[in-house]
Amino acid sequence: MSAAARALCRRSAWRALAGLLLAGLAGCSADAVEEPAPTLENAGTFVATPEAPDHYRLLRVRNTLVSGPELVYLFLDEHLPGARSLDEALALARDPELLLLPVDVVLLRDFVTRPHVVLWHRSLHDDERF
Repeated sequence: MSAAARALCRRSAWRALAGLLLAGLAGCSADAVEEPAPTLENAGTFVATPEAPDHYRLLRVRNTLVSGPELVYLFLDEHLPGARSLDEALALARDPELLLLPVDVVLLRDFVTRPHVVLWHRSLHDDERF
């Protein structure tokens, strides 16, 4: 193989490698966005609160309103009839077709005094925002 042919093969190989690397960097835009850690302050967070030995309320933070250093309001939606366990609550939370109804506005400082488990976070879709 001549020197010119080897140089052409090398350039082609480098171009192919560069193309593969660039293709690997260009993914879905959602892949590049990291979901926030599930906390009560993040809209989209699912929370379970025990109501009875085999019953949990499944709530989702729809929005928050900060009205001062100690005044953070949570706008909550609820899935009815709830869940029988934390595992069931998590499975329901991960269902994209889950039906939620607006139910409550509470102060964060009051909510955290009650037993609750932060389950999961999924960003709100445009039709879920207000």
